Amino acid sequence: MTKILYFTFLFDPKLGGGASNVVNLLADSFSGKGHKVIIVSSKNKGESTSRIIGEKKLIEFFPVNMYWIYEKEKQPIIKKIIWQLIDIWNPFVYNFVRKIIKAESPDIIHSHKLRGLSPSIWNASSYFKGIKIIHTSHDFELISPQGLLEGKIGKMASQRNFPINIYQNIRAHSSKLVNSFTSPSQFLLSKHVETGFFPNASNRVIPNSHGFTEKELKSNFWQINNNNQNLKLLFIGRLVKEKGILLLCDAVRQFKYENKPFQLDIIGWGPLETELLNTYSTAEFVFHGPLYNEEKNQMIANCDILVMPSLVPESFGIVIAEAFSFGKPVLAANIGAIPELVKEDWNGFLFTPGDITDLIYKLKYIYSQKNNLKNFSKNCYTSAQKYTIDELIRNYQAIYF
Repeated sequence: MTKILYFTFLFDPKLGGGASNVVNLLADSFSGKGHKVIIVSSKNKGESTSRIIGEKKLIEFFPVNMYWIYEKEKQPIIKKIIWQLIDIWNPFVYNFVRKIIKAESPDIIHSHKLRGLSPSIWNASSYFKGIKIIHTSHDFELISPQGLLEGKIGKMASQRNFPINIYQNIRAHSSKLVNSFTSPSQFLLSKHVETGFFPNASNRVIPNSHGFTEKELKSNFWQINNNNQNLKLLFIGRLVKEKGILLLCDAVRQFKYENKPFQLDIIGWGPLETELLNTYSTAEFVFHGPLYNEEKNQMIANCDILVMPSLVPESFGIVIAEAFSFGKPVLAANIGAIPELVKEDWNGFLFTPGDITDLIYKLKYIYSQKNNLKNFSKNCYTSAQKYTIDELIRNYQAIYF
């Protein structure tokens, strides 16, 4: 029996998104195989807590800082700046983590998204000899304070300009202690290596999972619905500019004026929600708010094509893998890691990021080929096999043991 200690910024996938979902999948799978699993995550103010969830142990603590990471959106700019400075290398987290590792004596430490926890986790882990240290990056948080490579801060991070290069160098120095580094895409992995991270680690691309086993995936394939009379488009994501939702709605509205029957279902929430509801209030635009699990899966199963119109580089694109798992092709911006998943005219279509003319052109082409979209289902199913839980576990077993 091996003892595995996971670190992630937030435990609940509804709060932490894809990174938290991966941690939960790994923890459930390896605890189910008889290994001892502990998860350490952040919480709001108060004393640290410990509880048993199924066969896993969850430890939650408040990483001493200006505020809890989940409450960052409502903080004033000065607090955010101080928070970021502390989070470059948090000494309070270092001391707490050393106590946890001493008490639990893990064989493997696997860190995931460290926002709010900081890379001091790696220094605390390396204090104890014989522990394998693994890190999985899910975005650009180690490279850029904003977690993006767009905007003023993002571009400074991408070009390694002062003073962001100080932020990067301190964190990259701690990353020398990591034994194995994984990333869900080659694009994201290369960005970290190019910026000087994980120089002593073995590197490997391990795609995230759509959340289905190989057996469940076969069941999904027989539930595919391609009988919609109108073209049904589906968007899943945060309602923020970076995700391209404004671009998509504008393109679809122009597409509407050609009197082509369609429906755009929008799943998600965010700061643009009110603006979108007021601007796109006709029957063709259907806003569902955030949906999870079976409700979300049913929406995917009933659409014709999923649209991912991102304006900024994506590190993976879990909704793409989810669409493939129901045999649905994807129309996506040709940016970041997306072309690693979407292959033109095989399991989907690509368009120039931010180019509304190209997006409308692709929508017209897809509409003209609507009756042939079902022919993509087999290719999407083949693609989805790379993203099963079984494949995720096999990949990490090769690193753990």
